[in-house]
Amino acid sequence: MNPDVDSVAIQVIQIVLFVLISLFLVLIVIVLIRRVLLKKWAVKMKQAEEKILPILYEYLDSDITQEQFSKHLRNRFEVISAFKNTNILIDNFDGEQKAKLKNLLNLSQFNNYFKKGLRSASTIKIAQACMYYEKKDQTEDSVIHRLKTLQFHSYPVIKYGATLALINTDDQEIRDEALRVFVYSGDIASMAVNDVIYKYCNLHKKSNQAANTLFRYISDVATPVSNAEYIVRIIPELGYYQLSDDLVTFFKYPYQNDIKGQLTSALIDTLSEISNVNILDLVDETKTWKSEHTPVRLSTAKWIQKFYSTNLDPILINLANDHDLDVRINAQMALLNSHDKGILHKNIDAKYQQEWIEIKDTGGSYVDTD
Repeated sequence: MNPDVDSVAIQVIQIVLFVLISLFLVLIVIVLIRRVLLKKWAVKMKQAEEKILPILYEYLDSDITQEQFSKHLRNRFEVISAFKNTNILIDNFDGEQKAKLKNLLNLSQFNNYFKKGLRSASTIKIAQACMYYEKKDQTEDSVIHRLKTLQFHSYPVIKYGATLALINTDDQEIRDEALRVFVYSGDIASMAVNDVIYKYCNLHKKSNQAANTLFRYISDVATPVSNAEYIVRIIPELGYYQLSDDLVTFFKYPYQNDIKGQLTSALIDTLSEISNVNILDLVDETKTWKSEHTPVRLSTAKWIQKFYSTNLDPILINLANDHDLDVRINAQMALLNSHDKGILHKNIDAKYQQEWIEIKDTGGSYVDTD
């Protein structure tokens, strides 16, 4: 062996070990410092909570003015605590007290802190800032551009918060664009879609225009199927019954990427609430009872159960022999409306006879498949 080569190799190994040990020690120090800082932060937040909450109730009881309340917000911990508690109380109060609480959001301490938060590298601070602007009566123009960029943030909660804040402006064009970006983005949680749609429609001054906007997104192939489904399911709660004819037409010719049948199922459920369309013709035309997707067959069974007709018995018998339990039971419960249960009994598969007997004898009261 070459002594010089061995010596160099040993030195390289020693250097690598030294670097690794140094990095390990640095990481330990960073973790310890972070723990200490987090502990201090938690203590300061607790102190701020104990200070701010009683003062907030004094303000609500009119014992102190808004200006007096603002003088207590001397550092970021007190600002954060004040907003956190104000935000919670806004959701719990109505009328004059709610209006008083919302007035607090215009304080300069809040404005200054959360405006900086929008530019922060911290996702928590950005999310808090978005929540702040969404809770205010109106989002100011100075942060609109930043909120638009945050609609493309990698964190869904920030995209959601930025969208709500943008819809909180008084410019309908900005609201429309914010909704468009949100709806066309990837799959989103149903709760987030519901919140955005509700806020958009409640703030829109023209109900028909808002309804038409929703239908445009429902029927657009560029809209992710899950988002279209959530919008469809909101329509009855929004009271947009004027969309029933458009939804019936779309139901007959939905776009092809509904590969799981979730949109078709939503359309059936929604139409059963807002439309008086002839179900016999529509079911016969669309053949949803033959769908490969269980949610579609289940919605069809519930739909027929709601608008039963003896002409639908052949379809119900088919569904009453479905391999899915929920589909079978809903179809069998619909068949309870028939006047000739004896003949129907013969058409129920032997392996499902016991289910049918129990449903028939109890009137369907023993089970709830909803």
